[in-house]
Amino acid sequence: VAGSVTGALNTKATGAGKSGEVATLSDSFVTVFNADGEEQWTQRRGARAEDQATSVAFGADGVVYIGGRAKSAVTGTTAVGGWDGYVQAFKAGEPYPTAGIVASSVGQTQFGTSADDGVDAVAVDGSNLYTAGIENGRAVVRRFTLDAAGVPTLAATRDLGAISGAIEGVSVSNGRVILTGTSRDSGLSAGTVT
Repeated sequence: VAGSVTGALNTKATGAGKSGEVATLSDSFVTVFNADGEEQWTQRRGARAEDQATSVAFGADGVVYIGGRAKSAVTGTTAVGGWDGYVQAFKAGEPYPTAGIVASSVGQTQFGTSADDGVDAVAVDGSNLYTAGIENGRAVVRRFTLDAAGVPTLAATRDLGAISGAIEGVSVSNGRVILTGTSRDSGLSAGTVT
């Protein structure tokens, strides 16, 4: 589960909430549950200004990817301006047998224009991570390569053109990227057919 929270985040994982501090801006969080619905781990990450996780996907070896948007730099990145899109990767493990599961960030990237941007959907296909979102009023798909640790590196960007609507999902099937969403344009002016 990924999303955003304002104020305390009550979880069984220690250190996930901001105890003793009342946050007034939204922070991103991600929580992983096992098949029985028991919380395994939670990470709360925030930029100095507001940030929101809007999508989540699992990669190889249990790496969890969240995509979203932030109004300032996410730790380890540089802000571009306005709301920026971002992707963060987390990997969980047990430092020693009785320690319990602990998750840590393995990589992140932030991108966009000087206007408002964001990631609306993410999908993992092998060693590639795809993001789809609206950037400055344009539908944009990005492909990131994933190294052995799961760190995303931008490999390609495809601007599909101006769109008055929203991207709801992205998937990959046999090497083809499939987007779903809504459009208020009479002609769906999202670029040329390819």
